[in-house]
Amino acid sequence: MQLQSIAELVNPGDKVISITGAGGKTSLMFLLANDLADNGKRVVSTTTTRILPPHRTETGGLVLKIRNANFLKRIKSRLDKAHHVTAAYRNINGLGKLEGLDPIQAQELPDLVAAAHIVIEADGAAMRPLKAPGEHEPVVPPKTNLHIGVMGLDSIGRPLDKKHAFRSELIAELAGVPEGETITPDVLAHLAVADLGAFKGCPEGARKVLVLNKADQPGAEEAALAVMKAAEELPGIQPDMWVVASIKERRFQLLFR
Repeated sequence: MQLQSIAELVNPGDKVISITGAGGKTSLMFLLANDLADNGKRVVSTTTTRILPPHRTETGGLVLKIRNANFLKRIKSRLDKAHHVTAAYRNINGLGKLEGLDPIQAQELPDLVAAAHIVIEADGAAMRPLKAPGEHEPVVPPKTNLHIGVMGLDSIGRPLDKKHAFRSELIAELAGVPEGETITPDVLAHLAVADLGAFKGCPEGARKVLVLNKADQPGAEEAALAVMKAAEELPGIQPDMWVVASIKERRFQLLFR
């Protein structure tokens, strides 16, 4: 089923939305936040790790905690005008990135600034299309209602190495294949359901949505179906919903078992 908007994945009670994985998290965060704002919702976007500063087309404003004694008041004021505001702690000198908020502080923001949702990039992947979380990752707030895991379908067919996958050695371990082997739909399937895979740190009771991005690649939709079918045969954490997506083209389609 084709979705008209990525915001259709969000329920009214999904106050805290965390996005983890690799292959389009930041783009998805801003797209989702803006789609929700276009539907009249007051939305804050942020990170609990680090992100590049947003372009002015991606958000209605940026508020840094370190620069604002009236941090919450400033966010409220911006939300009154734009409905979507990005919040972070500070600019990191020399890196050109924003340092995010503490996960507890992030999950409390909606109540403090009268927002319906906060959309959080809760993971980093060094621009790779695939990732397994390390020991201290991801940084998912405990009150997360909706956990979105992202994987890049463009990783399929490439070598399982550090150039094409972040923490490739962990992915190899989870998938039971040698590092350096060709990435197959089965590798993504293992990563999708493993306890230490895509939904590591997902709070109990949170809905789990797996987004397979880069559907603009040739054969991507068939590969996405192969990932889902392989995952269904594996033990572990089964996603509540599968989505094949081209975030770049704003196309999202639900996959059904």
